[in-house]
Amino acid sequence: MAAPLRFGDFVDFVLARLYELDNGEFVDVNEVAAELLKPVPDMWPYDAAKLLADRGLVHEAIAMGKPDAMINGAGRLFVEEQERLSGSTINEYRSQPSHFVIVAGTGNQVVVGSEGTSQSTTSKEPG
Repeated sequence: MAAPLRFGDFVDFVLARLYELDNGEFVDVNEVAAELLKPVPDMWPYDAAKLLADRGLVHEAIAMGKPDAMINGAGRLFVEEQERLSGSTINEYRSQPSHFVIVAGTGNQVVVGSEGTSQSTTSKEPG
């Protein structure tokens, strides 16, 4: 996305990622937010989990100070409907994820953005 990420777009991104990560377990929404290259305000993951739970799209749990969420059937259906809706944030993310700059990996980071791809590799010496 060229423009700064709006809260509503962040909420949709979180729901789409919960859909992709769906394995019947809770996911730390802070970790989902950390996938974005540019950080979001600290309260956004908490607010997103709460809002999605209030809308009946996820199960929410605040455990040990972190916002956890698990997508439910209504959330899965919502993502699938939004995928088909041209112009929706979920449609854009699912069809062109490079518009959403994501950092992924452990030790190896790959950054994909609308202006290209870069890769950096780090390694630890045994010791």
